[in-house]
Amino acid sequence: MLKEAEHQYELGLKKHDFFVPIPVIEGLVSAKSLQNQGIQIHSLASKKIYPMYGVWTPTTQEYLNLFGNYLAQNKSHYSRKQTCVDLGCGTGVLPIVLAEEAGFDGHIYSIDN
Repeated sequence: MLKEAEHQYELGLKKHDFFVPIPVIEGLVSAKSLQNQGIQIHSLASKKIYPMYGVWTPTTQEYLNLFGNYLAQNKSHYSRKQTCVDLGCGTGVLPIVLAEEAGFDGHIYSIDN
């Protein structure tokens, strides 16, 4: 199974004389699949993002829809702001939702490892 996964998803594993727990392999395959296929973000008119390492659990469709609805209801407040800082930005999708839903047109600083 590991050899099939490596060939199909190009995991970059060179040496085959080790043991890896199945959940680790599933995580690698899942992350690579998300990076290749992308994730549609419904609150952004189904535009896709292509995360490099997977997606943090709260960044789900329900969370993004909730965040987008909140921003749309408070559009006048956020559209006047000039700076946004996204700490631990991951994919960077939250400032994109801010720009799309609240009309934010300022500077965005995204910081992650």
